[in-house]
Amino acid sequence: ALSGKHDLYGSYRLNIYNSKSAGFYREYGFKNVTLSPELSLKDIAAMGSRAAGSYEVMVYGHIPLMTMKNCVIRSCSGKCGTKNGTYYLTDRMKERFAVLCEKESCTNLLLNPKPLYMADKFDDLARAGVRKYMLMFTVENEKECRRICGEYVHAIRGGKAENIMGE
Repeated sequence: ALSGKHDLYGSYRLNIYNSKSAGFYREYGFKNVTLSPELSLKDIAAMGSRAAGSYEVMVYGHIPLMTMKNCVIRSCSGKCGTKNGTYYLTDRMKERFAVLCEKESCTNLLLNPKPLYMADKFDDLARAGVRKYMLMFTVENEKECRRICGEYVHAIRGGKAENIMGE
């Protein structure tokens, strides 16, 4: 119904794992789709360089681990958390998981504390046929966004990048 009236883009939340599922969305008018961040470079390469080059791949971001319909912020404080920034849940290993409040749906997204970081994998991405990249910023401040973007620009231009995330 929207095809032809609007440009359609499919995010990583569509869980696209192969060229057949990506092709399905293309047939229905999607201009671009993002492959699942759970795919390995080997999986992406198996799609074929021509196919992989026509899809977007997430190369940076704190990937959501869970969507919670019962707002944990409202449950704990009795107030909506959308006005007060980012909240964190800490597990028994002292790992901090960001909790984002989505105002429209009154839900929470629990983010992986360790971001996906692939600036050091651009040679491998190129060999797999990837030509479109997505960086997803959620909890980063302006300075962190600028630094991370700079690392990716450097890597795209052929520079050597180190995995600063310790992965």
